[in-house]
Amino acid sequence: MVAGLCVGGAASGAPLAATEVDGRWVNVRQNLTLDISRCGEEWCGVEVRDGQCAKTALRLAAKKAQEEITAASFEGRLTLADRAEPYVVSATLYMRDGAVRLQLLGNPGDKLELWRRWYPFNELMARGGPSQCKPDAKVS
Repeated sequence: MVAGLCVGGAASGAPLAATEVDGRWVNVRQNLTLDISRCGEEWCGVEVRDGQCAKTALRLAAKKAQEEITAASFEGRLTLADRAEPYVVSATLYMRDGAVRLQLLGNPGDKLELWRRWYPFNELMARGGPSQCKPDAKVS
């Protein structure tokens, strides 16, 4: 809900389908790249480091579709460092200035705290092309 409020003023155009999250996503600071593709009923993001496919770091489930929206929303988990606590994340896919963007907001733990003033993980990502990396099989 908060993610929708953050991007609501900038979103415009036709509704986006959850399938449009498929592809390579690069954050605006160029220090995180994720290849997001289908993995069963979910979407998985493989971290890309130095042009090489690394581990599956992101798992997202699409929220139920709503009528008359211009953004697709997801919930899931993001694990970037091997020994760090994973983030619970909310992802919003929306259109801004003619380009599709992906906003990831999250905090450590098991529950996303929607009324926070700031999020320990807050990334705005732009599409960088088609995904090339395949997700790892889910083991847990």
